[in-house]
Amino acid sequence: MKKTIFIEGMHCSHCAGLVNIELFGIKEVIDVKVSIGDKTAIVVLKSDVSNIVLTKAVEKAGYKVVNIN
Repeated sequence: MKKTIFIEGMHCSHCAGLVNIELFGIKEVIDVKVSIGDKTAIVVLKSDVSNIVLTKAVEKAGYKVVNIN
């Protein structure tokens, strides 16, 4: 399963790293690819994770989720 998270506020590789760390903290996450240019994080999951859990992880890193597909 794959989800794309659209994120506001990321400007550099440090920002992407913070988002990466928080998303990898979710046990169901297999892989994360954060794009500063696209302002997205593509998350590959072992099993479904609610959008609320993903949003909270991004917010913990200090950024705002605009949408999740």
